Amino acid sequence: MLRYRAVFLLVIFLFVAHVSAQTPRAATDHFKNGNKKLESGDLTGAIEELSWAIEISSRLDVNRGTTHKALANGFADIAGDASDITVIDPFTAHAYTSRGLARYRLGDVDGAIMDWDRAITINPGLAAAYLDRGCARYTKGNKAGALADWDRALSINPRLAEAYSNRDAIRREQGETEKALTDLNRAIALDARDASTYCHRGFVWIDKREWQRAISDFDNAIKLEPRIAWAYQGRGIENGSQ
Repeated sequence: MLRYRAVFLLVIFLFVAHVSAQTPRAATDHFKNGNKKLESGDLTGAIEELSWAIEISSRLDVNRGTTHKALANGFADIAGDASDITVIDPFTAHAYTSRGLARYRLGDVDGAIMDWDRAITINPGLAAAYLDRGCARYTKGNKAGALADWDRALSINPRLAEAYSNRDAIRREQGETEKALTDLNRAIALDARDASTYCHRGFVWIDKREWQRAISDFDNAIKLEPRIAWAYQGRGIENGSQ
């Protein structure tokens, strides 16, 4: 199970409090409302609010039409390539990143990738956009692209536990068990409360025939999240393999 960025409102509010003075207040209000809805699970509402934030903090290229046209089309005019928008505020990258996450959770993987492409075009140093786009690329079978995105995210922020955990999937598929284990150890050192990472490592221990370590990791996962089914599955595989 891949891990994408979680929405933490405190972090978002601190970010909004420090955005450029050129960001219109209405844009930051829509941004905050959009992230609240994203965290609560109102994905359609989140997309609407974040689209307003993007619209207000950006301006359409004069060759493509007017702001009023975009609004009349339900923001369809800001669904094209990143080059279609002339950004006047770097804040917009964060709004695209959050909207991409809402789209991804709704199953609109292509739309999500499009938003993260835009975010990265505006701000190439935005680690969250690479982290999330990597998950979407992996979902679409683009494993090389996913790995490149997670590597880039970690080069920007080496403390992204999710990126280390996600790389495990590709490492194991490539037979790089030791690299997978190294990544999972780092992920757990950074975030010891994520049950799925213990599950990932449990399966690596099974690959290495380290049965007791596998049991320990599956037990830890179940303690953290008692309903995590694949921890029980892993423990069953381990019991049958001894």
